[in-house]
Amino acid sequence: TIRVEVDNSFSEASALHKPNDYYTYGGIIRSCAFEMLGDCYIKNVKFTPLYSDGKWSGRIVATVVNLSDTDKTVDLSVNLCDKTTEFKNITLKANETVNVEATQSYENVKVWSHKTPNLYYITSTLYENGDVKEQATATETFVGYARTYKGVDFASFYNEAEGYDYCYNKWV
Repeated sequence: TIRVEVDNSFSEASALHKPNDYYTYGGIIRSCAFEMLGDCYIKNVKFTPLYSDGKWSGRIVATVVNLSDTDKTVDLSVNLCDKTTEFKNITLKANETVNVEATQSYENVKVWSHKTPNLYYITSTLYENGDVKEQATATETFVGYARTYKGVDFASFYNEAEGYDYCYNKWV
């Protein structure tokens, strides 16, 4: 059973204690979500495409969390453009969060633009003792994006000197 208690009182202690012309004191007024998490889970995976000397590569930064009271050892694989980046034997102490990172080269990628919206699937898989504990798939592009999966926040601008868009999308 999941129970949500909401205090709908209108007072100086509330965030919006002044009368207004919209309804704010009727319970939960914004989206909320519940997520079942295992002892260890992928908090996020950030991929930043890099273009240098006519070649594409990408920086992968992944955050893995151990919610249990015991130490755990896990493996993480991140697959993009038919290339898999492996993070083996990640040691997580009890209740610890760990970041792992690597840079991978990618060949024959097609650049994203509004005229050619080429997308690639990026799949992250967390293993414990060889068993899949979590798997997440999202889409990725090659235009200079730095993106983190899970959450909400977006900004974008065009860099004329480099000739392509830079975007940052952080989901928390």
